[in-house]
Amino acid sequence: MLAERTYAKDHPDDPKAATSRSGWWWTHLPLRRAYFRLERLFNDGTLFCLFDPTLSAHSPVPRDSDRLEGGLNAALKRMLVNHRGLPEAHMRRACEWHCYMHSAKPDPAHILKQHDQNTKTGTNHDNNDEPMSQPTLGTGIDWNEFHTATRYPDTTD
Repeated sequence: MLAERTYAKDHPDDPKAATSRSGWWWTHLPLRRAYFRLERLFNDGTLFCLFDPTLSAHSPVPRDSDRLEGGLNAALKRMLVNHRGLPEAHMRRACEWHCYMHSAKPDPAHILKQHDQNTKTGTNHDNNDEPMSQPTLGTGIDWNEFHTATRYPDTTD
Protein backbone atom coordinates (compact mmCIF):
# COMPACT_ATOMS: atom_id res chain seq x y z
CA MET A 1 0.00 0.00 0.00
CA LEU A 2 2.85 2.41 0.76
CA ALA A 3 4.38 1.71 -2.65
CA GLU A 4 1.21 2.54 -4.63
CA ARG A 5 1.64 5.19 -7.28
CA THR A 6 -0.90 7.23 -9.16
CA TYR A 7 -0.03 7.93 -12.78
CA ALA A 8 -0.91 11.17 -14.54
CA LYS A 9 -2.02 9.36 -17.72
CA ASP A 10 -4.69 7.48 -15.71
CA HIS A 11 -6.00 10.66 -14.00
CA PRO A 12 -5.61 13.61 -16.41
CA ASP A 13 -8.24 15.69 -14.56
CA ASP A 14 -6.29 15.61 -11.27
CA PRO A 15 -4.45 18.92 -10.61
CA LYS A 16 -1.35 16.97 -9.58
CA ALA A 17 -1.12 15.60 -13.13
CA ALA A 18 -0.31 19.05 -14.50
CA THR A 19 2.41 19.73 -11.94
CA SER A 20 3.98 16.28 -11.77
CA ARG A 21 7.38 16.24 -13.49
CA SER A 22 7.81 12.49 -13.36
CA GLY A 23 4.29 11.61 -14.49
CA TRP A 24 3.37 9.92 -11.19
CA TRP A 25 3.00 10.63 -7.47
CA TRP A 26 2.58 8.60 -4.31
CA THR A 27 -1.06 7.67 -3.81
CA HIS A 28 -0.92 7.69 0.00
CA LEU A 29 1.70 10.40 0.59
CA PRO A 30 0.55 11.49 4.09
CA LEU A 31 0.46 7.85 5.20
CA ARG A 32 3.98 7.29 3.79
CA ARG A 33 5.30 10.34 5.62
CA ALA A 34 3.78 9.23 8.94
CA TYR A 35 5.04 5.65 8.53
CA PHE A 36 8.61 6.64 7.66
CA ARG A 37 8.71 9.23 10.44
CA LEU A 38 7.67 6.60 13.00
CA GLU A 39 10.20 4.17 11.54
CA ARG A 40 12.99 6.76 11.80
CA LEU A 41 12.07 7.62 15.41
CA PHE A 42 11.99 3.93 16.32
CA ASN A 43 15.40 3.30 14.72
CA ASP A 44 16.84 6.32 16.58
CA GLY A 45 15.48 4.93 19.84
CA THR A 46 13.38 8.01 20.57
CA LEU A 47 9.88 6.77 19.79
CA PHE A 48 8.88 5.26 23.13
CA CYS A 49 11.75 6.61 25.21
CA LEU A 50 9.50 7.36 28.20
CA PHE A 51 9.14 3.60 28.74
CA ASP A 52 12.90 3.20 29.07
CA PRO A 53 13.57 2.03 32.66
CA THR A 54 16.94 3.79 32.79
CA LEU A 55 15.21 7.18 32.38
CA SER A 56 12.86 6.68 35.31
CA ALA A 57 15.64 5.41 37.59
CA HIS A 58 16.82 8.95 38.43
CA SER A 59 13.52 10.83 38.41
CA PRO A 60 10.02 10.30 37.04
CA VAL A 61 9.50 11.23 33.41
CA PRO A 62 7.01 14.11 33.14
CA ARG A 63 3.71 13.30 31.49
CA ASP A 64 3.40 16.65 29.77
CA SER A 65 6.67 16.54 27.87
CA ASP A 66 4.85 16.95 24.56
CA ARG A 67 5.78 20.35 23.11
CA LEU A 68 2.53 20.58 21.16
CA GLU A 69 0.42 20.28 24.30
CA GLY A 70 2.33 22.66 26.49
CA GLY A 71 5.76 24.07 25.96
CA LEU A 72 7.36 26.97 27.73
CA ASN A 73 5.14 29.54 26.08
CA ALA A 74 1.83 27.65 26.26
CA ALA A 75 0.60 29.65 29.25
CA LEU A 76 1.39 32.93 27.48
CA LYS A 77 -0.37 31.77 24.32
CA ARG A 78 -3.40 30.65 26.33
CA MET A 79 -3.53 34.00 28.13
CA LEU A 80 -3.37 35.94 24.85
CA VAL A 81 -6.12 33.78 23.35
CA ASN A 82 -8.31 34.30 26.41
CA HIS A 83 -7.72 38.07 26.24
CA ARG A 84 -7.81 38.53 22.48
CA GLY A 85 -8.61 42.00 21.26
CA LEU A 86 -6.03 43.75 23.41
CA PRO A 87 -3.89 46.38 21.72
CA GLU A 88 -0.31 45.31 21.09
CA ALA A 89 1.06 47.43 23.95
CA HIS A 90 -1.40 45.84 26.39
CA MET A 91 -0.52 42.37 25.09
CA ARG A 92 3.12 43.09 25.81
CA ARG A 93 2.31 44.35 29.32
CA ALA A 94 0.10 41.34 30.01
CA CYS A 95 2.91 38.98 28.96
CA GLU A 96 5.40 40.87 31.12
CA TRP A 97 2.99 40.72 34.07
CA HIS A 98 2.42 36.99 33.57
CA CYS A 99 6.17 36.30 33.44
CA TYR A 100 6.77 38.49 36.48
CA MET A 101 4.05 36.76 38.51
CA HIS A 102 5.60 33.37 37.69
CA SER A 103 9.13 34.48 38.59
CA ALA A 104 10.98 33.31 41.71
CA LYS A 105 9.87 36.08 44.11
CA PRO A 106 7.15 38.28 42.62
CA ASP A 107 6.18 41.43 44.54
CA PRO A 108 3.05 42.80 42.87
CA ALA A 109 2.58 45.53 45.50
CA HIS A 110 5.92 47.09 44.54
CA ILE A 111 5.09 46.97 40.82
CA LEU A 112 1.62 48.46 41.40
CA LYS A 113 3.12 51.34 43.43
CA GLN A 114 5.49 52.03 40.55
CA HIS A 115 2.59 51.94 38.10
CA ASP A 116 0.58 54.33 40.29
CA GLN A 117 3.48 56.82 40.39
CA ASN A 118 3.81 56.69 36.60
CA THR A 119 0.08 57.33 36.24
CA LYS A 120 0.19 60.33 38.58
CA THR A 121 3.10 61.90 36.71
CA GLY A 122 1.31 61.36 33.40
CA THR A 123 4.02 59.41 31.66
CA ASN A 124 3.08 57.10 28.86
CA HIS A 125 4.19 53.49 29.42
CA ASP A 126 4.84 52.79 25.74
CA ASN A 127 6.93 55.86 25.06
CA ASN A 128 8.29 57.60 28.14
CA ASP A 129 9.46 60.60 26.07
CA GLU A 130 5.93 61.81 25.30
CA PRO A 131 3.54 62.88 28.07
CA MET A 132 -0.06 61.70 27.80
CA SER A 133 -2.37 64.35 26.44
CA GLN A 134 -5.99 64.89 25.47
CA PRO A 135 -7.03 64.26 21.86
CA THR A 136 -6.53 67.23 19.57
CA LEU A 137 -9.21 68.84 17.46
CA GLY A 138 -10.50 66.68 14.65
CA THR A 139 -9.73 63.34 16.27
CA GLY A 140 -12.89 62.93 18.38
CA ILE A 141 -16.40 61.89 17.41
CA ASP A 142 -18.76 64.72 16.57
CA TRP A 143 -22.38 64.19 17.62
CA ASN A 144 -23.61 66.10 14.55
CA GLU A 145 -21.97 63.62 12.19
CA PHE A 146 -24.38 60.91 13.34
CA HIS A 147 -27.54 62.97 13.94
CA THR A 148 -28.92 65.25 11.26
CA ALA A 149 -31.98 67.47 11.27
CA THR A 150 -32.90 66.40 7.73
CA ARG A 151 -34.79 63.16 7.42
CA TYR A 152 -33.24 60.67 5.03
CA PRO A 153 -35.60 59.10 2.52
CA ASP A 154 -36.32 55.50 3.39
CA THR A 155 -37.85 54.48 0.10
CA THR A 156 -36.19 53.30 -3.06
CA ASP A 157 -38.39 55.22 -5.57
